[in-house]
Amino acid sequence: MGYSSDLCTGGTATASSEQSTREASKGFDDDTGSRWQSNAPAAQWIKYQFAQAEPISKVRINPYMYAGNASIRNFTIDGSNNDADWTTLYTGEHPDESGWRDFTFSNSTAYLYIKINITTTWNANPALFEVEMMEVVSQKTVTGRYAILKPSVKPLSAMYAVTQTAQKTMKGIYQNTQAAARPITAFYHVRPPVVEIYDVTDGAVIDLLSMGLMKSGEISAEFILHLWNGKGGSDPALQMKDVYITASLADGSYSGGADADGNEFITEKWLEVKSSGVTGSNIVDDAQASFTPVGGEPSTGGLAIGPIPSDAARHLHCRVNLPAQPSTLYKCRPRIVVNCNPMPWPGFGDLFGYYFGL
Repeated sequence: MGYSSDLCTGGTATASSEQSTREASKGFDDDTGSRWQSNAPAAQWIKYQFAQAEPISKVRINPYMYAGNASIRNFTIDGSNNDADWTTLYTGEHPDESGWRDFTFSNSTAYLYIKINITTTWNANPALFEVEMMEVVSQKTVTGRYAILKPSVKPLSAMYAVTQTAQKTMKGIYQNTQAAARPITAFYHVRPPVVEIYDVTDGAVIDLLSMGLMKSGEISAEFILHLWNGKGGSDPALQMKDVYITASLADGSYSGGADADGNEFITEKWLEVKSSGVTGSNIVDDAQASFTPVGGEPSTGGLAIGPIPSDAARHLHCRVNLPAQPSTLYKCRPRIVVNCNPMPWPGFGDLFGYYFGL
């Protein structure tokens, strides 16, 4: 038993929704450089109407990958002959991986319509590079002097060397291997998160914050920063995970160091932060109602916030809260430090110094 070649030719593709230039037909055009992509989150479906009913029993899927995750997870494969009454032929989960994946099931009924109904994704709206559909075919004996059989079934006559390669070229009866079917091309650059902090208008990257002169027992006015991952998204970055906000002194120390005047600012956690508000898609607001003092030891003295996908930002609300009786009068240069995975902290923190003149 084997499978036919792809039967998705000469028919019509439709979908529950689609983006401009990423129509349903792009999922069946034998081009992994194009894709179908819905314009809304799951559940979404993509459907193929054959020129004549076919007993489909194998579906191959090549998913679109967004920020390193597959844009299909849980799904069903359904068949219909009137585009109204549907029979579920397969229920499963697509792994969070790129490249072709085969899904086989028992079916002898010829259907005019086959639909892939995507109920969840690993990331982003449902989207597929390519879909192929096949039916079961029986191996046929060639009339004449020899039979084409699997090598493990029967030794071949010494007169003929019928190789596996020859079987693959027999008029579509034999299924090509995955490697021979078509090469898989990378369509995005895998790179670590791109961490940048912008002002509240998203108009400029913040390099320096000046708080001016503050008095004992005073709380500064609240200021908002936008913590971005890969702003603009022209070259997608991996998701920022395990994001952590803390503070150090300008020399990179967390307990005094060469900038000894700032010791109390860091150890007594005079900088306070909360995460509330987001910009971009596929990101959930932390909606933190209260401020958290940050500073000192980086593994215990900071604020954990939610992940940040590529081309998205979290809003950081900040303020400086001085105690009523600080022990000394001084100026210091602390900075906000952003730590995140997949690159280990404190690597990213070394890139950002936000100084407050007190």
